[in-house]
Amino acid sequence: MSPLKEYVLHGWDDFNSAAQMSLIGLPFRSGYLFRGQSVSDWSLSPSLLRIISGLGPDAGIELEQLAAAAFGRQAHHYIDAKPDNCVDRWTDMQHYGVPTRVLDWTSSPYVAAFFAVYANLHSDGAVWAAQSTLANRHFWPDVTPGIAPQDYVGNKKGVDVDEMFRTNGPADIFFFSPSVMHERLVSQQGWFSVSRDVLADHRTPLESVPSAIGGDVFLKLIIPKSMKREFCLHLQAAGITERSLFPGIDGFGRSIGTMMRMHQPAPASSASS
Repeated sequence: MSPLKEYVLHGWDDFNSAAQMSLIGLPFRSGYLFRGQSVSDWSLSPSLLRIISGLGPDAGIELEQLAAAAFGRQAHHYIDAKPDNCVDRWTDMQHYGVPTRVLDWTSSPYVAAFFAVYANLHSDGAVWAAQSTLANRHFWPDVTPGIAPQDYVGNKKGVDVDEMFRTNGPADIFFFSPSVMHERLVSQQGWFSVSRDVLADHRTPLESVPSAIGGDVFLKLIIPKSMKREFCLHLQAAGITERSLFPGIDGFGRSIGTMMRMHQPAPASSASS
């Protein structure tokens, strides 16, 4: 088992060291993926789960299928994408703001740090890190690292990915890079995780992955609220901003919002720091 390990950071240098060496190891593209959340107490709940948490799995899947059908009928008016299966469709839906069972990750700890600090300045933020290669091998032992679940399952005779997700399955997890990368996903170095259990918080399966020798499988770096402005300045100096992560007018508008938040009164140091 690999229970979550939490580390409270004491400044930008502490985070930079953790990202590059002491906690994660070099190179940090050796299977680790990252997720930034602006409130450290939030768990790893996909947006769909936040809507269907009071429903059972069958009702949750029914609502999921209704949303996917509505998206499929009308999205062609706006985009050219024609997904081959439900997982590809979910990544498109997620990109355009529809609640889905997939969860966003990034291969860059610095992009994750941006999402941990740019909002909710009066709450501690967090960067989650998970060893995606070990997780995939644990739950899907025959998978080639990096291959998408729809490709893997589709290659097995008589099995297709839509059928696999049509009914509720085990609380596993699979990390994958989408087969089609939108401009924003490229900028954010985006990845996704998905579970066959529509009600799964993705923290639960990650904590069941066996520990690795010489490194953490699953960890959480807590950024105290009093340090968020400092982190924003360092990230801005490194070119990681709304404008770089959200190409176009969307990023420009978001940058104005962050500028306004930076003028809020600074929060007091948290007890955790």
